[in-house]
Amino acid sequence: MKKYSLLIFSVIFILAIFAQKTLNIYKTDLSVLNHNISSIDSLKFSNNQTILDIHKSDSTKISVLVSEVDSLNFSD
Repeated sequence: MKKYSLLIFSVIFILAIFAQKTLNIYKTDLSVLNHNISSIDSLKFSNNQTILDIHKSDSTKISVLVSEVDSLNFSD
């Protein structure tokens, strides 16, 4: 039982080390928006799917036009 507990703890610890911390939104005008993942509550598209709404933990909302987004990625 101790072996399994140690193994599970080790796997969780290793996954936490490699967790991504920042959402990077690259826009077509070559600017980059960086948001801490810990401050993001959810990401939603508008009804007509032209706007990406980033809902933050402090109840604020950031809207980004999908046509202006070149790419998204996660980084440390």
